[in-house]
This record gives sequence, C-alpha cells and structure tokens, in this order.
Amino acid sequence: MANRVVLGAFDSTFVLRASLPGQNVLSTALTAKQLAFSSEWAEAANCFLTGSITFSSAAYIDVMYGETFGAGSFPSCIFVPRLSSTQMSWLSWEVSFTDNNGNGYTTPGVVRILPDRARIMKDDSGDVVGGYYMLIRGNN
Repeated sequence: MANRVVLGAFDSTFVLRASLPGQNVLSTALTAKQLAFSSEWAEAANCFLTGSITFSSAAYIDVMYGETFGAGSFPSCIFVPRLSSTQMSWLSWEVSFTDNNGNGYTTPGVVRILPDRARIMKDDSGDVVGGYYMLIRGNN
C-alpha cells in the first residue's frame, strides 16, 4: 500500500501533501496530476475570469474564456442571477428550447460549459435581468 499523506518535513521543507490512490506521496517525482492536494501549490484552484452580464433580446450570452480547454479540464462556473426589481424571492428560472427537429421543451436555467466559453441562458419570464459569474479552473 502506498503512503498517501505527509504532514511535516518533506524535501527540505514542511508540507501537507496527499496523493491520489496508488501514488506514493513521499516521491519527489509526483506531478500535480498525481496529487490530490499540496500546500506547496501557489493555489488549489484558480479564479481566472469574473464579471457581470445584462441580458438583451438574445436567448443567451457567451462568456469567452480566452483559451480553449481540453476534455476533462473544463472550468467550473458559478452564476448568481440578478433579478428584476419586482422579483423579490426566487430560486430557479426556466429556459425554453427548440431542438433541431422542431420539438420544443423547457428546462431549468442553464449555464452550459463549452471548451471555449460558458453559455448563460436567458430565462423565459424576464425576471432574471443579468447576473454575476466566476469561472474557476482546478490546479491540475
């Protein structure tokens, strides 16, 4: 069984490191992808893009990352809706879609994470007038 956690002296410094299953945390050759956590990392996650949006007549707004992420490394998005002045208490929103075959359906409010953008969908009711977003990428 591999050593998975070290708390204390390691490689001439004091650290907290945890490795992924099957990896020996005491190996100095481990990459960031083989570690679950290391206090040596400058950051455990990176907030790389924040901002606000205001909806217009478009059905969605694309927030471009400025880079393209590969499969398995897409960022996470936190979206906080900004409500109209008449909407005081609110938990979710609905978005209507029509698929390629002309079939319509409704789904809860969505933020689609794509390789190069986050697509934030406008609600059908008009209660969500915009919002604030934060995009985060993991360390590995």
